[in-house]
Amino acid sequence: MNLRTILQVSLLFSFLTAVVMMTNAQENEFVFNKKVNYQVTFLSDSTDENSRQTMPAELLLNDTNSLFWFLNKSIKDEELAKPNAFPSPSIGFAPGLVNNENYVILKNKDGEITVYDEYSGSDLRKLMQINVYKERINPEDWQLTEETDTVMGLAVQKAVLQFGGRTWEAFFAPELPIADGPYKFNGLPGLILRIQDRTKSWVFEAKDIKEVDQKVVVNNKKDLKVVPIEKKELYSQRRKFQQDQAFARQGEGDGGIESAENRKQAEERIKKDNNWIELN
Repeated sequence: MNLRTILQVSLLFSFLTAVVMMTNAQENEFVFNKKVNYQVTFLSDSTDENSRQTMPAELLLNDTNSLFWFLNKSIKDEELAKPNAFPSPSIGFAPGLVNNENYVILKNKDGEITVYDEYSGSDLRKLMQINVYKERINPEDWQLTEETDTVMGLAVQKAVLQFGGRTWEAFFAPELPIADGPYKFNGLPGLILRIQDRTKSWVFEAKDIKEVDQKVVVNNKKDLKVVPIEKKELYSQRRKFQQDQAFARQGEGDGGIESAENRKQAEERIKKDNNWIELN
């Protein structure tokens, strides 16, 4: 093969690589024109009211897709997408805990839900892959009721759903004809402005709705594989990740007393981290 041929092959390879990269970027790039800000309150320990936490989240919408994530997740992804970004320190999860809110949920107009989950953290120090699974909530899964209320000054109607081992009570606004809502919830004849499980240990409530022009590139982290997984297996891996962290602590410290205490503390954190949003 002469030099000219080698150069031609090299240029062709570079062109094809660029095309593939551009195609993948386009497939993962979304532009949204509406944003709903939610306040999410939840108990990390279902037996302890003092474990209640509050986190901001957002639902981004366009005519064909929606994206839901927690604000901490969106900020971290934006930082890591910057040129020459360096993996930042972990965002404060102690050994024995996992980041249960480190995911992106995409929904399309046909009701298909795609979840990209990075439960081990978004700092890239240990994370090697992004787990992805699909599921669906059908409109007929909802049970409409006659109960009404008001959220953000809008009339809402109550609907009930059995999902993820919980009974969910949603309040949707018929005058906002958007069949979507926070987390994975969708399929009602109006935007869900508030939804809570029956125990009120998880509550999503809309705070405002804005017109935006926001571009989001999903899975923009370099060198990470997107690996299909069953949801049940993902939750099993989360628990194993917790246990592996706790067991690793027994080798730390100067002597058995400190290492045993570290492990005990990690195991106690696991015990108290008992109220994941989906129980099965």
